[in-house]
Order: sequence, then C-alpha cells, then structure tokens
Amino acid sequence: MHVHWPSQPMDVMSLPSLGVSWQNMVLSQEFVQTGKESDALQYYTSLYPTMQSSKNVRWTSYMIMLRYSSQEPVAMHLLIAASLIDLTTAHDDNTDLCRAAQAHAKAGMYLLEAAMAPDADHDPVGVVIACFFLYRYMAVAQEFNAVMMAKWSDSVFNYVKRNRLENLCTGTGLAARDPLTTHNTALAAITHEKRSHLARLMIWIFYEDIFASIRGYGGSLARHLCAKPERAREIFQYSGGELKSSWGAEYPEREILDDVENAPILTFLYDTIPLYAEVNKVVDSSQSSDADKAAVEDKIEKLEEPRPRLMINADYMVPFFYALRIYCFRSFLTDDCLAIPSPPVIQSCVTSILQLAQRSLSRGLLDPMRARFQWPLFMAGIETKDTIHKEWVQSKMKTAKMSMAFQTVICLEEESQRRTPIALLRRILGGQNYTSTL
Repeated sequence: MHVHWPSQPMDVMSLPSLGVSWQNMVLSQEFVQTGKESDALQYYTSLYPTMQSSKNVRWTSYMIMLRYSSQEPVAMHLLIAASLIDLTTAHDDNTDLCRAAQAHAKAGMYLLEAAMAPDADHDPVGVVIACFFLYRYMAVAQEFNAVMMAKWSDSVFNYVKRNRLENLCTGTGLAARDPLTTHNTALAAITHEKRSHLARLMIWIFYEDIFASIRGYGGSLARHLCAKPERAREIFQYSGGELKSSWGAEYPEREILDDVENAPILTFLYDTIPLYAEVNKVVDSSQSSDADKAAVEDKIEKLEEPRPRLMINADYMVPFFYALRIYCFRSFLTDDCLAIPSPPVIQSCVTSILQLAQRSLSRGLLDPMRARFQWPLFMAGIETKDTIHKEWVQSKMKTAKMSMAFQTVICLEEESQRRTPIALLRRILGGQNYTSTL
C-alpha cells in the first residue's frame, strides 16, 4: 500500500466529509507500513466511534479528528495504533494486528515527544489528538509500562499548562503577562472551530487522565483541572458547540436536535467523572480527614440522574454514576472494614448496573455496548456476591487486560474473604503485580 506525500500542506478541514483515504493521509516518511493501515481506517470509520457514542458515526468528533489527523503524522500514527489495538480484542489478540499497533505507537510517541518539546512549534490540536489516542492505546495494550505511561501523563499536563490550553480553548486567549512570541501569537490566532474542537479534546483527555489515575498512573492533568473547577466547566460548555462549528452548513438539523436532546446526559457525565478524581485525591492524601470524605460523598448524593429521551445514551452513562458510588464506598473503607456487608445503597447500585447492562447487551450491539460498560461492569462484578453474576461479568470483559484484572481481584477476594484494598486494586487495574498479588 502506497501513501501519497503531498508537496504542499493541505487544509484538512476543507476535505470532503469522510473523503479521507490512504491516498491523502500522511505518515512518517521513514515509516515502513505494516499492511494493516486499511484495516485500521475501515474499523475507525465504522465501529470504533460506536464504542463511546451512539451518534451517527458520520457526524461524530471522531470524524473531525480523522480529518485533522490525516495531515498530522504524530496524530495519525497514534490514531492507527489505538484503532488496531482495539480491533485485536475482537480477533483474539491477533499477533499481526498487535505488532502493527505497536509499530505505529512507537512511531507516534517518537513524534509526540518532539511535538511537545518547549521549543516546538506544532499545532496544539494535532498534539492533543495524539495525546488522546495515546491514552486510548495504553488503556488496552498488554505491553504495558506503568512508569512510561506515568511519564507521558506528566508530559501531557506540562504541555497543557505551558501552552495555557485551558485558556486557549475557551476563547480566553493569552494573558497580558504572556510573552508575545511567534508561537504564542500563532496559538492565539487559531479559529473558532479549532477552539471548540480543542475544548472537546481537552475534556476527553481530562476523562482519560482520571481513569489513568485509577489504574495507578497519571492524574496530573486531572488534578490541575479539578483545582480550577470554573475554568474546567467553561471548557466543557465551550465544547458543546464543537460539532456544529466544525461541520458548518453540512451539519443536519436532525443532528443539532440530537445534540440538544443529549446535552443533559453529557452534562451528567461531566458532573460524574471528575468526582472519581476527588475520591482519588482523598485516598491518596495522608492529610485527608473524615470531613473530606463526607464532602465528596455529599457531592455524589446531590447528583441527580437525568431523564433524556434517548435512553440508550442514559443506559451507557448513568452506570458510571452507580460505579462511582461503588468506587467511593470501597475507596473510603479502612482496612478493618473491608469485609463488612454492602449497604443497601451500594447493593442497589450493583443491581442497577447489572440490569442496565443485561438490557443493553441484549440489543444486538454487543461490541459497542461491551466497550461502554467495561468499567461499570467491573465495579459491579467485584462487589456482587452472586457467583453467576460474577461469571457473566467475566464473560463480558472486552480486553484481556480488564479480564485479567477482574479475575485477579475475584481470586484475591475469594481467598481473603474481604475486599481488595483500593491501593492494590488500582495497581492490579494498571497491570502491575499480577502474579505477586495472588
């Protein structure tokens, strides 16, 4: 397969919608293609977006990322890597797909390191897209290196902070004290459509960094944005106009209506996910008090489930709230309380997750819905006492990494007859110490 190398940079947002192909995409000129790139593109433009969204694939943020990435080797390599490594989960960890994913990940990380350097002059949109797909790749890849991923997570935080992207993507622009360098002037001049897309990407890597911290690495960006709740919410609100802004006159009215109807559930998800970071902050701090725990629990109690018309999205996102309650409950248990019975509210959360999953997974959307339910099912599966439910949850784990983590926790808890301490649980989720913990 041959990739055309355009002699002049192209305006990727002027490409026809979904008019991207391997004839107008750019990879590293030194990169020897693996032969799996077309598989990655086909998967990315059909099934990959459905793992996170119920929108028509044609009009998702994923297609906007593809259009930007087509001329950005740093983003394109990591987009391919994330697509291929996810595709392996449906093909019994196919060796050729894994090797191809690893090759693209290696090439992408090499370019990303250079693009994130303090003296680099690189489009921040391409960099943040690459960061997002790096998070997604590392969440699935089995050749996991926690130290390396922690380094990358810190690099993402330092890049965002150094370039003040949280200001840039809300339209705030540069502060008066910022030096008027060529790089800063270029950053300030980016278009409205890029700002709104960057805002969406910032929220997504915010979420990814939170879940990376649960797996025992990352969390720097999550802590940074949680410390600026008003600015973080501004970013979220600004991201709401991304699709209409990016697609312009092409964007159908039915999709605008879809966005309006789904807004409450997206807001609910935004209110939910950062609370995982607040739970982690309390657990990780030696200075935390019972009052700190109570404050987080109070925030969780005040969240109200939305009732949108599009219940398929609610079925996917509301379980993250139930999983949050289970995660908070287990995180705040002291060592001498790890064997106590689940209180009624936690039992109810477990039941709700299992019922929603069983209803959703029976719709015939097995692959997308399995991907969306991984985290809630994991939390419900380790908390339930029902052996049949545990076995059912085990059968629904999509990736080898999550399946192994689930099996490890279940074995530990059956042997000890108490819950796994949260610090150990997070190490297991991060792929560490499997054999030594058994």
